Amino acid sequence: MDPAHTSQVHPPRRRRLTTLLVVSLASGSIGAGALSLAVFTDSKAVAGNAFTTGTIVLGVSPASALLTSSNMMPGDTLPGTLVVSNGGTGALR
Repeated sequence: MDPAHTSQVHPPRRRRLTTLLVVSLASGSIGAGALSLAVFTDSKAVAGNAFTTGTIVLGVSPASALLTSSNMMPGDTLPGTLVVSNGGTGALR
């Protein structure tokens, strides 16, 4: 049999098998994704549960510039104090 002729006989069969394989893999992937999502989407209602949020309102003192210097180099230090306060209902941690 002529080798050129045999290569022309099998492409339609190969194409059908490749298409079947691709469709099977796509269906399996979609099915696995749809079935696995059910595990992560459960919910329960429990009566009597309530919560409220607090507020954090930061304040600083002094409100003006704390540090002014010219010609600073790496490693130079300047003393200064900055006080941070909370005027809200939540505690700072």
